[in-house]
Amino acid sequence: MAVAHPRVERLHDEIASIVQHLACAEAFFGTSTASARRLAARIAAPFAPRRLAAAVALALSLAPCASRAQWLVEGDQLRITYGPWAYHFSNSPEHVPHNHLLGFELVTTRWTFWNADRSLAGLAAFDNSFGQFSQYVWFGQEWDWRRFAGGNVFVNVTAGLLHGYKGEYQDKIPFNSAGIAPVIIPSLGIRWGRFSLQATVLGANGFLFGGSWVFDLKPGERMAVPVTRTGVAPQ
Repeated sequence: MAVAHPRVERLHDEIASIVQHLACAEAFFGTSTASARRLAARIAAPFAPRRLAAAVALALSLAPCASRAQWLVEGDQLRITYGPWAYHFSNSPEHVPHNHLLGFELVTTRWTFWNADRSLAGLAAFDNSFGQFSQYVWFGQEWDWRRFAGGNVFVNVTAGLLHGYKGEYQDKIPFNSAGIAPVIIPSLGIRWGRFSLQATVLGANGFLFGGSWVFDLKPGERMAVPVTRTGVAPQ
């Protein structure tokens, strides 16, 4: 029998906690309490690292319920990101080889400013550079920039709260005296239809690389990320 990696178990517990809270919101999601609990039980089942993809697939089963939520509007989408590792400008033996970031992000055409094409609200769980389980919640803006290599280059900037740098590594993040630090994080990416690759700037320390896929929460004539039914962005 495969044994779950401790870091994957912590990530699993975080996702399970979120889903269990959603399961209690029967009226909010317009689904029965029993079915919501069954969904929570499925995603809360222990899994080994090789079944991480299956856990993400179960998390996606929340999308049909979310599509009935009153706070969603036509065009809203869910972007799921996985970032396996980071590149550091200066190497340290204390740095872990993988970060395993898993992020969930609401992408919408509402709440935009500075001529942004869409706004972002999300949360992510990951191992920081020193192997400590960390979380980031944010709100941000995203702009389409130009066409390149058959895709659409975009940039975004998010601002939010970062938690998880503790003990001897607490001072690695500015303004982290209370254990939760405010941060501003820019990213550069390129998108082909629903799939995109991103490089996220980690201050003066390096970059985090990841891949994303966009799912429709509430289809409409104008989607936050413009894609056709075949998944290819219109020209």
